[in-house]
Amino acid sequence: MLGFSTLCSPGLPLPDVAVLAHKYGTSCVELRRTEDEPVHVGVSRAARVREDLVGSEINSLASYYRLCADSLDKLRVHVELAHDLGVPAIRVFLGRSPETSVELAAERLTQAAEATQGATLLVETHDLLLRGAEIAAVLRESEVPDPEMSTVLEWGRVACHAHMEGW
Repeated sequence: MLGFSTLCSPGLPLPDVAVLAHKYGTSCVELRRTEDEPVHVGVSRAARVREDLVGSEINSLASYYRLCADSLDKLRVHVELAHDLGVPAIRVFLGRSPETSVELAAERLTQAAEATQGATLLVETHDLLLRGAEIAAVLRESEVPDPEMSTVLEWGRVACHAHMEGW
């Protein structure tokens, strides 16, 4: 399924997001969630967001939660917003702290999944663990059932890192 992410259009008002998504043939939208965006954890107008995005399905929230670095409390506010908006998935990162490892990421993914109340976690290849084998190991070693997690392969970041590291 093709989708449109507001990662590409920072600050764009939601009605304009819907128009742009439809212009390019999709009704599926991922909302970037930061404090300076139309959708953020302080938003208390779920009905208004839905009204602004009329005709669009919100498939996920792009959070900036980092599994290996952030507290579960930070994730919980994203979960609450996802439930308020009826969004089925939340994009998360593994993190780039010195402690980041496959083992820690798998443990934290298990804990995070328990806090999502049914929302799917989308783990993006973004930070330190970029290789497919590393992401597969995180998913395999976690105790999260398949329907509650998936991955987002960010090819640009993976290719850039591969080039720089001489993979």
